[in-house]
Amino acid sequence: MLRKTVSKILFLMMSFVSVDGHAGKNCDALSASLNQRSMTLIELTDVALTCNPSTHIAWAETKVAFANLGIASSALWPQLNGIATVQGISNSSNEGASVNAGSATGSKNANNSNHEIIYGPGVSVSYVLWDFGVRNQQVKAANYQLQAAKFTQNSVMQQVILQVEQSYYQVLGQKAAILALLESVKENKKNLSAANALRQEGLAVIGDVYQAESALSQAQLNLEQATGNLKILEGQLALAMGVPIETSIKLSSLAEKVETSLIFQSIELLMDNAKTTRSDFLASEAQVKAAEAALEAAKRQRWPTIQLDMTAQRLNTSTTRTANRTGSALLTFSVPIFSGFSQEYSIMQARATKEQAENQRELLGQQIRSQVWQAYYQLKTASQSIETSRDLLQSSLQAAKQAYGQYQAGVGNILTVLTTQASADTARAEAIQAKLSWFSALAQFSYALGKLDV
Repeated sequence: MLRKTVSKILFLMMSFVSVDGHAGKNCDALSASLNQRSMTLIELTDVALTCNPSTHIAWAETKVAFANLGIASSALWPQLNGIATVQGISNSSNEGASVNAGSATGSKNANNSNHEIIYGPGVSVSYVLWDFGVRNQQVKAANYQLQAAKFTQNSVMQQVILQVEQSYYQVLGQKAAILALLESVKENKKNLSAANALRQEGLAVIGDVYQAESALSQAQLNLEQATGNLKILEGQLALAMGVPIETSIKLSSLAEKVETSLIFQSIELLMDNAKTTRSDFLASEAQVKAAEAALEAAKRQRWPTIQLDMTAQRLNTSTTRTANRTGSALLTFSVPIFSGFSQEYSIMQARATKEQAENQRELLGQQIRSQVWQAYYQLKTASQSIETSRDLLQSSLQAAKQAYGQYQAGVGNILTVLTTQASADTARAEAIQAKLSWFSALAQFSYALGKLDV
């Protein structure tokens, strides 16, 4: 039920982020309210999907891929441009004239010059009629890149959820360990009091007191170290959520009983099905298809291109104040002959990119099988260790109680008391660790399968 609710939150967060890419603006207000009440895992996950920078980066990459698809698709449309022409023209002519004056004969040249300006607006249209599918393959590649970006965004969100879950259970486990160490300090204080009382009655030696004091000091040291480690784990949880590391977060307590009865399918079936549900593997498949389309586009660029260019313009003449409408149409058949071997290198590059994408997909597939394999057996082991750790804790507590009673009655020794008490402390820690391991293994198993409702 818990993981199904988290799955619903993931869906809602994807819708929210796609509408508002600036969701991080509310993180300051969210971080300030985290210490006002105990937060559940679902609420912490909600904050993480809103505030973790990884989700913002993934969303930005998706928007980049969407824009690239739009750029590639724009090549399928005619290119329309507005134009304006201003042209100055100057015409000049020479005219000869004869003049007779007495005995003098001369000539006179008259210069006539005309100046006019031709100007006017217009429009030009350029459209590639046929390119043997180059543009279609480029659009296809961009579309697969967008799909890969979306799958990657889903994978990033699942990674954020996994980080929050693991940090959450580590913090709760450390808090439970501190409570166990407080109980250990309490028990060791009681042992020291019993040793002092028996020594005063002459039933114990000073060595018993020293041993009890040493055990108490060790328990107090363990408590101080665990308290410091708790601060580190709380900082890791804050970072996983995307809030300031110094943020104080109140958490709900860990459940006392854990239901570990899960229905396990065949491990082979789980490993095979993971490839159909893991978003990162689906993203890698989309990358392979994008590389295949890009390679096909590079190959087709060696074929001819048919392009139509048309212009229409209204020209005005400054001298005659007349307007003329002109138009032209040009059909170009372009055949690539030599371009400095750029096309050959483009094909080589696209082919290498395709091989790289295929190898990355193969590597990721092997990693997924390994992750499912490990998570599967970690979860089974964790499920079995919970009951065993409970039985061990119960028996060790009874042994410590009996040893203390015998020592208090004067028929036991302090070494037995301290030994059984140390065993009880270890059993407490192992019981806590077994429960923590089960929750962490369940989270890792769900992530390995690419599901949130295991």
